[in-house]
Amino acid sequence: MPDPDLRQVIEALHRGDFRCQTVILLLAPEQLPMAPEMAARHGIGYVDFVERALRSLPANTRFVQFTGSSLFGILDAVAQETDGARCVLLYNLDLGLARLTAEERHSLWGRLFRDIPYRPRALIIAMPAGAEHLLPRREDLEEWGRCGRVVSLVASEDD
Repeated sequence: MPDPDLRQVIEALHRGDFRCQTVILLLAPEQLPMAPEMAARHGIGYVDFVERALRSLPANTRFVQFTGSSLFGILDAVAQETDGARCVLLYNLDLGLARLTAEERHSLWGRLFRDIPYRPRALIIAMPAGAEHLLPRREDLEEWGRCGRVVSLVASEDD
């Protein structure tokens, strides 16, 4: 089965085809800064994880200590929002994931795969394709793919 393209996945998200409407979008490093423009071209919203995380901090906070639970809380809050776009491209999550232990990342990806059903807003999570240590474990990423919840815009060596 061929990989779905981004347009197909966005249409599926708008139809509500997935119980948990989270999708991983794999991008080349040079594509990551273009996430807002990419979202606009596809008619969806965009959310900068770093900006959202900073807004969630108490005043006068000097250091950010992310945990898997705190990251999940931020992402779930974005998915719970009812104003704005029905589907958003979330970028810069890799910066938060880098602060977690491998086990916390594994747990967070599992929760994003199964624990946010029927939210009003779908999340397309932009991730650097080469940052395998930040992505779900290989077997878990394959499961995301089997469910049609991974899109790669990285050119393969065969292209």
